[in-house]
Amino acid sequence: MTDKVKMRIIGSGGIFVADASASTLIDDSILIDCGAGTFKQLLRLNCDVGKISTIVITHLHADHFMDVPFMMLAARKNIDNGQKLTIFVPEGGIKATHEIAKYIWNPEDATESWWPQNVEVVEYKNGESFTANGATIEPVKVVHGKVRASGFIVEKAGKRIGFSGDSIMCDGIQKIVEASDWAVLDTSFPKSGSAIHMGLDDIYGLCNTYPDKKIIATHIFEETRKMIRRNIPNLIVPNDGDIFEL
Repeated sequence: MTDKVKMRIIGSGGIFVADASASTLIDDSILIDCGAGTFKQLLRLNCDVGKISTIVITHLHADHFMDVPFMMLAARKNIDNGQKLTIFVPEGGIKATHEIAKYIWNPEDATESWWPQNVEVVEYKNGESFTANGATIEPVKVVHGKVRASGFIVEKAGKRIGFSGDSIMCDGIQKIVEASDWAVLDTSFPKSGSAIHMGLDDIYGLCNTYPDKKIIATHIFEETRKMIRRNIPNLIVPNDGDIFEL
């Protein structure tokens, strides 16, 4: 018998909606994406940010990446107890993290003297799995316009959770859904055909093709949330803060 895995939807929204930026917390310790407003949202939901020791970033757009520096500041409180914060980023993410992080400490100081000694930033490569907090995480290439973007297959305690990040329908999405028990998928637009995001037609098609998979909509825009069908047995339309046990 396997242990249960706790998954909490920290944010389910896209840009320009009141819902928090798309982000998911696994077992209170692994945060998938940390966009603008995510840090405050974690506090609103009474999440213990000190327990988060792994952050995994799908791509470097601000609504998925911008609050990383605040998590770094929070990690400073754990220096004495030896807990590390490891941030896994796509190629180019180390430089980007250094660039944005200095603006919460001293914009005029380009040195790393302020960098918390218990924080490490690691660039991952698609197809090369890594481990964190008892989970195995496989980055999978997805298509999000011209931006370097990845989804993930997270395996923990015998359960597999897929994350699309931001993506159109592509081979990577098919791989993620096929490999997962649950999949948290970009559901931005009412219709498919965008060059950067999936639409409801894409999600309905996946629900139909994979009836045994639980699909959780995320990165939802206001019009899409109003239009989305609620009578599909394996489609879940979450609210910010919802908790699921797998």
